[in-house]
Amino acid sequence: MNINNAKQTIRDELEIEDDKLVHKLLQATKILHLDATAICEHWDAYSFQSGGRESLIVNEENIITFLTQLKSKMSKQKKVSSTPHRFLQSNNSIASSAKKREPSYYTQDQSVVVRKFTSPTAKSLKSSVDISQQKFQERTNSGESICTLNETITVEQERPKFLPQSDIQIKISPIKTWLWAKPHEVSSVQRQKIEDFGKHFRTLHEHQDSSAVASDDEFFERANKPSQSDSFYVGRIVSKNSMFKRMDKNSVYFEGFHEHRSLLVQLDVSKLNNFSVFPGQIVVVKGINPDGQTIFVTELFNNFSSPKLKSLTDPVIAEKIEKKRGGLDLVVFVASGPFCCDNTFGFENSITFHKFLNTCSKDNPDVIILTGPIIDAKNKKLQCCERTYSEEFSTFVNDLYKKMPADLLKTNIIFIPSTRDIHHRPNFPQPPYKFQNKEGCPEMKLPENWFFLSNPSEFTIDGVSFAVTTNDTLLTLNKSEYCRFTTKDHRLCRLVSHCILQQSFSPVYPQVNVPIDWSNQESFKLSTPDIFIMPSLVKTLAQTLENGTVFVNPGFLVRGQSSGSYCRINIKFPRDGDRLSDNVRVDVLRV
Repeated sequence: MNINNAKQTIRDELEIEDDKLVHKLLQATKILHLDATAICEHWDAYSFQSGGRESLIVNEENIITFLTQLKSKMSKQKKVSSTPHRFLQSNNSIASSAKKREPSYYTQDQSVVVRKFTSPTAKSLKSSVDISQQKFQERTNSGESICTLNETITVEQERPKFLPQSDIQIKISPIKTWLWAKPHEVSSVQRQKIEDFGKHFRTLHEHQDSSAVASDDEFFERANKPSQSDSFYVGRIVSKNSMFKRMDKNSVYFEGFHEHRSLLVQLDVSKLNNFSVFPGQIVVVKGINPDGQTIFVTELFNNFSSPKLKSLTDPVIAEKIEKKRGGLDLVVFVASGPFCCDNTFGFENSITFHKFLNTCSKDNPDVIILTGPIIDAKNKKLQCCERTYSEEFSTFVNDLYKKMPADLLKTNIIFIPSTRDIHHRPNFPQPPYKFQNKEGCPEMKLPENWFFLSNPSEFTIDGVSFAVTTNDTLLTLNKSEYCRFTTKDHRLCRLVSHCILQQSFSPVYPQVNVPIDWSNQESFKLSTPDIFIMPSLVKTLAQTLENGTVFVNPGFLVRGQSSGSYCRINIKFPRDGDRLSDNVRVDVLRV
């Protein structure tokens, strides 16, 4: 990349007008041996840790601090990669040690020595378990609160041993044969969704403006038709950049449809002060299109969320649930896999999971939600398996049932898979877990209060609606979004809101780092829930979104070889006029 292209990349990516700052970053690329794109990516990571890209002003002070930290970080990486001097030996010492060594494969008469092969599996696994147990026992932050939502809500200190049976209603979204649909069928489903959202917007607009025309063809203008007056256009956002590069102001394009044809034009968003777009986002834009090639946007609409379920607002249902529960809170525990350290394997060695179960036994929740991976594809000890991966999974669940604390045998447990489950279908969306018993073993019978659901899933517990997915859409949106705001907002909440506004667990299209099965895109349609749970690599979080949905990122029960976090959700059923979100307390806690 030449100097002029590098300057332009820095200007576009970071939206810098000051030549002095651009020159400073350009000098850093030479000193650190990075290209302009890499510098911009490091800035994105730095700004995200500092509270969000739009909240960190690109000025000289922040640039200097950023470059200082980046230089320190890269110098540490070089020290780690270089070979320490203490491991270097002189040629004489190497030669002398070689004389002392005996031949490995041949004796002095050159006859072959047959080595007996012994597997190091058991020994290495045992030592790894000992190390993990020692680290776990030495931790000093057990039970520490990471974040709390609605801290003023009191938690029941003592719950009765016998709880009323929770009513769990599951929304079934059948998953068809995977990766089977043809490209034009996938496109047809996506286009139908755009048309449906367009009708939804037109209906709302007609309520506000009685003079609006009734026909979709007349209401929405063709994307490539020249127009000197403000018009409405419906379609989706497309990025002109490669899928590995973040969108910028010059790469925002709009794809519309007309008579089974795709029409692509550029969007000029320079007049918008508060907006957020990403590839695949369905939008209605208002603006002029003087030459039929660029729409100068004055307004952008992206809210197509569905209404919330009204079960708890129905007085009859609310009274019935309150009478059944006898004033007791609804308590839900959530833990996301992996459940054992990446240097150990199996239920017996899942000491972090054991601690979580003991905590649940003391607090006696109504429901426990366990999300995968259970047999993690990234576990370093997978080669220690003596069974197939499916059998290992069945053994894990069977051991869980046999060795679970007696107090939890009647607790409802919901299992949701992950694309990191090596024994399960690797693409999103996923069907529920399947069991495979070893030959000669009796079929495993699981209790009726254990529910195996798909990924993603929607269900209600005593009238409270939940939406759960293990697909890290939050991380994907963070890498894909292009935005500009004049007022500070909560970045992570805004990113999560895209899922609800687009009625999708996975609204970004296309995706390259996640195995998405677009032939089953109807299966990850999202209704507006009361509580939205999504384990993510991004910062653990418990927040109420603008629409009243409570979003929870519980983190992961285990992170590498260290214990992680889980969450406890405490729900007090609202009285007349109260919002449910004001009666939900969420505690994200360290194991």
